[in-house]
Amino acid sequence: MQELIALLVEKACLNEQDANTAATTTLDYLKTKMPTVMHSTLAKAFDGHDVQDALKDQAQEMLGDAKEKLEDLAGDLKDKIGGLFGGNKA
Repeated sequence: MQELIALLVEKACLNEQDANTAATTTLDYLKTKMPTVMHSTLAKAFDGHDVQDALKDQAQEMLGDAKEKLEDLAGDLKDKIGGLFGGNKA
């Protein structure tokens, strides 16, 4: 976050304490708008790390979770619809 604080001092003419408050407040605000799983990656970005690989990994993890939930839902729907038409009732 030091890089961001330095930019706020330079570009926004803030003192270091105000720049730190602004950076921390911004990070906290963004965390309220993003899924919890993204918080650590967001913090790393604020600390100046390249987070492209972490974002890709998180996206793949979220897609895998979504796929699993959709497969479970599809299975449940199949069972219920099958029950409506005389198949095995769940």
